[in-house]
Amino acid sequence: MGIQPDLWLDEKGTYHLALYSLTRDTKKLFLKTLRNVKLPDGYSSNISRGVNEAQQKIFRLKSHDFHIMMEQLLPFSICNLLPNNVTTVLVELCSFFRVLSGKCLNLTQADLPYYGKLEDIIEINYYGRFKVILFKCKWADTTRDRGYKKDRWNFNCVNFERLIYNGDREEHDPYIEASQAQMTYYVYDLVNIGWSVVVHLKTRDLYEMGDKIEEEVYENEPYEEQHLDHLGNIHDEYDQLATNHLSNDSVE
Repeated sequence: MGIQPDLWLDEKGTYHLALYSLTRDTKKLFLKTLRNVKLPDGYSSNISRGVNEAQQKIFRLKSHDFHIMMEQLLPFSICNLLPNNVTTVLVELCSFFRVLSGKCLNLTQADLPYYGKLEDIIEINYYGRFKVILFKCKWADTTRDRGYKKDRWNFNCVNFERLIYNGDREEHDPYIEASQAQMTYYVYDLVNIGWSVVVHLKTRDLYEMGDKIEEEVYENEPYEEQHLDHLGNIHDEYDQLATNHLSNDSVE
């Protein structure tokens, strides 16, 4: 029948799960990750409402929600749950759809990124002549590995339990002008506790209008430009196609 030997039934009549299969425990982590995602208002539907952890199903999503899932959330949700060779294929597949469905805007960024969580918005009114909007944020320590790193998939990860300042000194300035900010959201990593994956937003209905140059970035580094060679050649034929988990470890 052309079935690889490691996927055959054993002498007890059971078989091992394929490499791309999730066990009961990894399904729970996958669904919990999606359940905990908080997206900005108007960016998509409330995806967490479509996650049913009891039935281990995802439902009631709109077409745009599936785009968000495929282009952004799926790579972060499965990258620590499946073998590297399987994850590499899925990451590059998501990258293909991401490039296919939208325009990727490239902008040379500073060598040191700053990532924060908005805590307060302050408006300074100069006697009605003009106004300045300030964002007060708590900033992850991106100056050291304790608060910022790139994981093995080259995703930007931050830890907001390790801040760049604590507010004890005068030079600990948590404020930036609103015009200096770019919107992101963070996907909490349930495997690496305390860390979150950074996702830059891509605006909806963005069109090319003449020769005007957009100066905003709404995309992460495209996945196909992330250096995944150290994880192996995805075009190789794998000798092992099954995991060490038996079929009864998974819930359909």
